[in-house]
Amino acid sequence: MANLDIKTDLDIDGEITVNRAFSNNDAESSNELVRFSQLAETITLADSQSLTELNAITSPVSGQEAIVTNYLNDRVLFRHDGSNWIRKSNLNIACTVELNKGTTPPTWEILDDASHVPIGVTGITNYADGAQFNFGLTYPTVSKIGTVVSGNDEKYALNGTFHGSSVDKSNAYFQIFKPYLVGRMIVSGTPLFANDSGDTLGDELVGTWNSGTSRIDVTWTLAGTISIDRHPIVVSTHQTVRAVVVSNGSTGFSVEFYNRSNNSKLTTLSSTMKFELFMSGSWQIRNSILTDEGNIWITGTMRHE
Repeated sequence: MANLDIKTDLDIDGEITVNRAFSNNDAESSNELVRFSQLAETITLADSQSLTELNAITSPVSGQEAIVTNYLNDRVLFRHDGSNWIRKSNLNIACTVELNKGTTPPTWEILDDASHVPIGVTGITNYADGAQFNFGLTYPTVSKIGTVVSGNDEKYALNGTFHGSSVDKSNAYFQIFKPYLVGRMIVSGTPLFANDSGDTLGDELVGTWNSGTSRIDVTWTLAGTISIDRHPIVVSTHQTVRAVVVSNGSTGFSVEFYNRSNNSKLTTLSSTMKFELFMSGSWQIRNSILTDEGNIWITGTMRHE
């Protein structure tokens, strides 16, 4: 008969080791102890169900893996080390992340209160404006990444905020985005790009009147915060005027205006020259200006060797 070396999930605050070997005659006691997920145990012949299936594998070799059923009817992964079947353990992580708007700038925090508890996550880092990520989670270093899955609550789902993550063996990094850019160009002396979508695009997109070409030239300074296909769509917000994008490049675009009734080009700057701007792509929202209120739910499973 083979021996089982069962290593279950590890507590993030350390592990409790039970240095006791159980015989097959003490299966009931050992089965009860196995239910405590924060133990690292060595149990001999404790799980007859798993053992029966493993013993049915003929001539196992070192590194061979097998998924069998344990006494709780769970599917469990074992790997052979050349002498014994070794149960592989997982690190489960889970937490709720919320934006604290009471700080300057607003910061992401892990909820830990009467209704929420972080599991397996040991810390959170907020990154400065212009950084690649908005925040990062830390957890005990693992040997292999299983998966990290995250989702918006109903508030973020409603306002269109979404996010993506990059995961390594001890951290998961998150970027917060808006799915599109929306702004409104208005004329007040010199044209000003003013937004009405809750962000600060006005700091990065500026329009000026070009009297030589009778166009409004819009330039952008992306500073690494916007990823777009640079194919803007403009829609005039004045009933007598049609707005048309006539040039487009890596630093901006130009718009001409035409009279809807006779299709003549307008050559004098006027208050009728206003439009809404749409650009496909996404915009990474900076922590300093993120005002949306909501939670991000995060869970994942990693492999301990």
